Amino acid sequence: MIESTLNGSIKVLTDIIVLLDPEAFGRGQKLRDYMHKLSAHLKLGDIWELDMATMLATIGQVAVPRALLKKSLTEPIENLTGQERDILDRVPQIGSELLKQIPRLVNVAQIIRYQNKNYDGSGTPVDSTSRSEIPFGSRILRVLGELVALEAKEMPTFRAIETLQRWPNLYDPVIVEAVAACFVKASPTLKGGIAAAELRVGQVLASDIVSTDGVLIMSAENKITSFALEKIKNFAELGGIREPIFVKHGK
Repeated sequence: MIESTLNGSIKVLTDIIVLLDPEAFGRGQKLRDYMHKLSAHLKLGDIWELDMATMLATIGQVAVPRALLKKSLTEPIENLTGQERDILDRVPQIGSELLKQIPRLVNVAQIIRYQNKNYDGSGTPVDSTSRSEIPFGSRILRVLGELVALEAKEMPTFRAIETLQRWPNLYDPVIVEAVAACFVKASPTLKGGIAAAELRVGQVLASDIVSTDGVLIMSAENKITSFALEKIKNFAELGGIREPIFVKHGK
């Protein structure tokens, strides 16, 4: 009986998400697909709660005016007022409060509550929770949610992952590297990641080359010349380069 009631409640909630924002539901489906792939890569066990959290991540939007939802999807964040941003920032908390009233969804509610929390503890909700104290499922949603958002802006997957790698204060670096191993390595256009010392003249970069302190050294899609290779080696010797680096097949 409880199981039947729970399944019915979840169906009602997902139907609400579809009605509120069909595009968000579509992104949620992609997010769920990514979560399943990453979970298989990490060999996670029971992912039922994480699966539910992924499906219901945007349920808090029930409290957001439709006009604001549309504006948030079609305009740059700079165009939103401070009050509008505050409303959108509260979406995970609203969703969490709603879900924790449903039996067996208390942990799901907690994952959703912290889905936008930065790894260093900044962001919402405003509390002292940081790093490993943030629910593991929340840290996964934080990384994969941003990956999906960047891809929605037509950014290639490997570029999106590079962007995440540049912000270890925002995204759990361990999860980001797992995502890189799971998604970039699976791409048919890339060789496995290599060290800077393995780069050769004539190779075409499939990922940016970035120093350990975030300086862009060479952009993806460029062919490595002898001069560029010398520059890369100098950076590697002086300050270090983020590895692995990805290059295209046959180059």
